[in-house]
Amino acid sequence: MTATITRPRRTSREWSLFQDWCSAADVVPMPATAETIAEFFREVPATGSTRNRQLQAIRRAHREAGLHLPLPTPEPRTPWRTGPGWLDLGTTLRRAPLSGWPSGLAARRDMFLVVLAGECGLSREGARSVAAGDVVQDACGSWSIGRHPIPRTPDAGSCPSCAVARWMKVLEIWDSRGRYSVREHVAGYRPDGEHECLEPAVHEGISAHTLLPGIDKYGWLADWEPMTARSISAVLAYRQDAAQWPRDPAPFEAVDVPERTDFQRTSMQDLTEMLDDLDDMVSAALRASEAVMKEVAASAK
Repeated sequence: MTATITRPRRTSREWSLFQDWCSAADVVPMPATAETIAEFFREVPATGSTRNRQLQAIRRAHREAGLHLPLPTPEPRTPWRTGPGWLDLGTTLRRAPLSGWPSGLAARRDMFLVVLAGECGLSREGARSVAAGDVVQDACGSWSIGRHPIPRTPDAGSCPSCAVARWMKVLEIWDSRGRYSVREHVAGYRPDGEHECLEPAVHEGISAHTLLPGIDKYGWLADWEPMTARSISAVLAYRQDAAQWPRDPAPFEAVDVPERTDFQRTSMQDLTEMLDDLDDMVSAALRASEAVMKEVAASAK
């Protein structure tokens, strides 16, 4: 004897939409399979609240009909955006301003995040969980994150591997030499068109417990607290917004600077010797002053 499927007592707008989609896709709405529901969710975009109402309507219809509803396994959503108005991976990387402080610092971190989301396809939580040990450079200079190989493009500006290498270098400098050295490195950065991803990795053993720290407006890493899921979405939306970054940055042109003889063009060794000479002159002046004071004191007796 064949079981009879009872129609749901109430027909909601969400259930009607699901029925219409099933009719167009030539699948039955009841009993729905997990694959059918997952395909419906992929083909019919909706906000989180609307998606919940749709699922509740499908579940209620099956419950009223006395049917079991197999739910699809949720897939982590990537915060990476595609379509009109959003920059693709290479363009996002190429248009990032990597010089200046603290804008260049934030851009380097953000471009690492761009690679995690746009190339690796990681969700927000997946990006937050990447550790230094997950980022590897092999003997040939090729990079990978987890088991995902990171490509190297002909153009260094849009190269995902270079974006990874740049941020790893910043974290290593911060860990070994501190914020001032990072500021000096970033603020004076001048791209030369060479692939930085081919330089040997230096980030192994760094103590950073997150690779996506929050950065305040002064360039401090906010006590190494990781970016929130909301800030990850906001940063990616900002970096991918074609209206924010309508054109590639102007190419850097080297300017010949005449040689200078003052301390701004000296080496650290030269500067140390100059300071030693200054200390010697100050010491000699103090000794001469003490001698004069003694003579004055002696003549006053």
